[in-house]
Amino acid sequence: MVNKLKSHVTSSGIFKYPHLQGQGDTKFNPEGQFKVTLVWENGDATDFCSLIDESHKKSIEQAKLQNKGKSIKTANVPYKLNEDKKVEATFKLNAVGKSSKTGNTWTQKPAIFDAKGNPMELKETIWGGTKGKISFQIVPYYTAMIGAGVSLRLKACQVLDLVTGQVGGDSFGFSEEDGYEYKKQSKIDAEWQEKETNSEDF
Repeated sequence: MVNKLKSHVTSSGIFKYPHLQGQGDTKFNPEGQFKVTLVWENGDATDFCSLIDESHKKSIEQAKLQNKGKSIKTANVPYKLNEDKKVEATFKLNAVGKSSKTGNTWTQKPAIFDAKGNPMELKETIWGGTKGKISFQIVPYYTAMIGAGVSLRLKACQVLDLVTGQVGGDSFGFSEEDGYEYKKQSKIDAEWQEKETNSEDF
């Protein structure tokens, strides 16, 4: 009987280096790999870390049972504290899957939903800084070289606050200053200004 992995959903965090559309990231995998790193503010990842720690422990115990008499290495947990002391974890999904039994292959990609739970077909690219949640599976593994541990399989994401092509000056290190402020001109104002400029009534 196949042991179907349970799906879990994270609390909301900020997307970092998202590759959630198209072919995914092909830099290290020519067939493509979808991935995203989720960053939580302090305390927001407590439940996630507890869940991963428990699953990581079970994976090690299972490896010991299946490899009695062998020394079992322990792999690192799939989350860390970054330079800002915030928890971050990376979720991945290969664009092409392959059956270990039949050798058959298939394509797959993560589902993307909006804040209301509606499926999204985005033309825009999801950028880092987007706020959202991740649906994932915890996959236990054991190899003699790496050891026993768990990985995070990306299944879907929910976009709560989309960041795309338009970026602000703060992304380049600029802060707000006193001085000139650009005001975007509406189409009506632009047409009126052109009409006034071309008028013969001076």
